[in-house]
Amino acid sequence: MAEEGSVFRQPRLILHDMHYEIQHQISKVSPGNYQDELKAMEKSLSTITTEYESDLVDSSEQEIRLKIDASTTGKGIKNVLEWAKFIDTIDSTSSEPEYLFRACRHMGKGYPIFAPDRDETFNLECRRAKSIDEFIKDLARHLGKTEKEKETGIKVETYFVSMSPILEWTVHRAGRIWNDHPNENAGLAIFDVKKLRQNSDTAIFHVRDILEYLIQQRQEQLIPQHLQQWARNCDEYVSVGKLPGNGLVRWLEWKELYPSPVTLISSTFVWSYTLAKFREVVSQQELELEDICNRVIEFGKALAGPEDGLILPLVLLILKPGIRFWGFSTRPSEDAIMARIRGLVNDADLQKIAQLKI
Repeated sequence: MAEEGSVFRQPRLILHDMHYEIQHQISKVSPGNYQDELKAMEKSLSTITTEYESDLVDSSEQEIRLKIDASTTGKGIKNVLEWAKFIDTIDSTSSEPEYLFRACRHMGKGYPIFAPDRDETFNLECRRAKSIDEFIKDLARHLGKTEKEKETGIKVETYFVSMSPILEWTVHRAGRIWNDHPNENAGLAIFDVKKLRQNSDTAIFHVRDILEYLIQQRQEQLIPQHLQQWARNCDEYVSVGKLPGNGLVRWLEWKELYPSPVTLISSTFVWSYTLAKFREVVSQQELELEDICNRVIEFGKALAGPEDGLILPLVLLILKPGIRFWGFSTRPSEDAIMARIRGLVNDADLQKIAQLKI
C-alpha cells in the first residue's frame, strides 16, 4: 500500500469538498428542483470516495486514473450544483402561459415533428456534462441562428426549438415565412405547456428569465444585445430536446388563415416586414359591434379547428393587443366587445358559433 502522497491528496480533497457542497446545497434547493439528483450524486460520490480510500496502490497508471476520475467527477458535480441553483433562480412555472405558438415550414404531410437540429436529452447526464456558461453560449448561438444563416448561407444546428406565447407575433411570423417560401407549407403550431412539461426529458425555458439571471450575475455580455431584444420582443421560450407529440394540440397551414373572405388578417398585416411597421401604416376601419365580434370568433374558430376547447382561450389572446391593433374600431368599448364575445363563446352557444355566417 502506498503512503498517502500528494498525488492522492488532491483528488480526495476535491471529493471531500464536493461531498460537503452537495450536502449543503440539498438543504438550500427547493423541493422538486433536482433534490433527488443531488442526493443521487452524493451517494455516487460516497461510493467513489470509499473506492479511492481502499484502492490506493503504488502504480503510476493508477495515480493517473485517480486524478482523471476525480477531476471528471468534480466537474460533473459542480455542473449539477450550478444547474440546481440556476433552475431554482429562474423557476417561473407558476406564471407561465397556457399555450405556446410556433411558426414554421413543414415539408411533409400530416403533423410536423418538432425536433431540434441536434438531438439533446435534458437529463442528469446532460447536466453533468454541460455547464451553465456553455448552455448560455449555445443559447446565444441559437438566438442568432437565422441571422448567421442569412450571412453565410450555411445551416446552423442547435439543440433548441423556439416558441412564443404572443399569438399576433407568431401569426405574423407565419405570414412572413409564407412570403419568403411561397412554394412550401408555412403554418402555425399550438402547444399545451402543461403537456409539454409532462415529458421529463424535455425542458422549457423562458428566455426572459435567463436574461434576468445574466443581469444578476453581471454576465449579460454572453448574449449580444440585439439578440436579447429580439427574444424580449417575441417573449421567446425555448425547449431543449424534441417536443413531445402529445403537447401539440393544433397544427394549421397558413392557407387556413389567409386569404379569407372575412378575417382579421389584412394584406397590410401580411406584407408588413415587422409588427412595428404594421402599427405605423395600418388604417382603422370602423365596424358595428356584432361584425367585429363575428370576425374575432371566426378567426378563433379558424385557429382552433376541431378543438372547441381552444376557441375561448384563443379569442382572448386575439383581443389581448386590442381590436385596434388589427385595424378595426367600433363605438362600444373593448370591455363591451369582450363581454359580447364571452356571451357567444360558452358551452351553451357552441352550436350557434359553428353556424355563424358573415
